[in-house]
Amino acid sequence: MSTPTTRIQQSKALNDEMLAFSRDSSAKTLTDARDKLTTWAVDYALELHASIVDLSRLGRPASAAAMLRLIMEAALTSLYILHLPDQNIAHRLEAGEEFLPDTREIYKRCIDLPVVGPNIEKISKSLKPFHKLTHGDMPQLNRRRSDANWSETFSMEEASGQLYLADLLLLAAMDSFSHAIRSPDTQTIVRMRRDSVASEVSRRFGAPMPEADDPTPSPIR
Repeated sequence: MSTPTTRIQQSKALNDEMLAFSRDSSAKTLTDARDKLTTWAVDYALELHASIVDLSRLGRPASAAAMLRLIMEAALTSLYILHLPDQNIAHRLEAGEEFLPDTREIYKRCIDLPVVGPNIEKISKSLKPFHKLTHGDMPQLNRRRSDANWSETFSMEEASGQLYLADLLLLAAMDSFSHAIRSPDTQTIVRMRRDSVASEVSRRFGAPMPEADDPTPSPIR
C-alpha cells in the first residue's frame, strides 16, 4: 500500500496555503481572549494536519489515522472557544486556572450551534466505523493478525480517504479562524476549498455533503 503521491501533494499544498492565512498580521492584535485562543487551537490543527501528511508520505497509515482524532478535537475546540458566551472563561483558560471540558461535552455544545451544528452531527454519524480505527480499537489490532506487513492492509482508497478527511477537518478549523480575525474574504476562500474537497469526497466515497451552504454565523457576543 502507498498513498497516492498526488493526494499527498494536494494536502501539503492546502496546509501551506492555510498556514499562510494563519500568519495574518491581524491575528497578532486580537484583544478578545476567545478569538486569541481560537487562533491557537487552529495553529495546533495546522501542525497536526502537517504531521498526518508526513506520516502518510512515510507509509504510516495507522499512525495517521490515530492523529485524525486529535485534529478533529482541535477543530471542535476552536469552534467551542470561538462561541464561548463569557470571555472570563477564556481568560481563565489562558491563565491555566481552568481546563477545557472533555471532547464529548465540547461536541454537544458544537452541534447546538446554528448552521454548522447539524452538519457536524450528520457527518460524525457517518464516520462511526472509522471511530474505532482512530481510537486504536480492534480495527487497528486486527490488521496485525498475520506476519504480513500490516500497512498493506490499508488500501489506497483508505489511505487517500484519511487525507481527505484531514483536509476537511483543517478547513473546519480555518473557518473558525476566519471569524476570529473577522475576515469574510478568508472565510470565502476557506469555503471554496471546503466545497472542492467535499465534492471529491462525496463523489469517491459517498459521504454526505453539507446541506446548508450559508456562511457559518459569527459568534453572538
